[in-house]
Amino acid sequence: MCKRQFKFVADLMRRIAERAVSLRRVGFDDIHCIDAMTNDYSDEVLAEKIAALQPGVVGVTAITPSIYKAEEVPRIAQEHAPGALHVLGGVHATFMYKQVLSEAPWVDVIVRGEGEEIVTALMSAVRDGRWPADKRKIKGLAFIDAGEIVATPATVARAGTRGWRAFA
Repeated sequence: MCKRQFKFVADLMRRIAERAVSLRRVGFDDIHCIDAMTNDYSDEVLAEKIAALQPGVVGVTAITPSIYKAEEVPRIAQEHAPGALHVLGGVHATFMYKQVLSEAPWVDVIVRGEGEEIVTALMSAVRDGRWPADKRKIKGLAFIDAGEIVATPATVARAGTRGWRAFA
């Protein structure tokens, strides 16, 4: 693997770790990471892992080259972890949320933009029983509501908010 490819994979994992740190800081401690891309998991293996965990929320991050595979994860989870909330984020979903929600209606919500604060607000709403009632109040989301694609106002990225080093 060339240095550039390694940096790319490391950056994706760093971003996932940042989301986990943000969630841990507000009391979420049952967080699991399944790196299906790096481990080249088949849909069947991924389904087994999701079924074994029975998560309440399945979150996926994706860049454009992996978007179609990423869109399949919530579809698989729908069958193997019924009732889970299906969340998709990443660069592609941020800018192409209308396309993603149109071609993958099993995605319940898209996180648009820097995810630390958005994911924390979303997960807090789920934990506190305010989801889906408060979904229009959380900035940085996109979802389908009554057949309409809705995007809430974007959040403002703040410098120095990343806490990924604390994950080590």
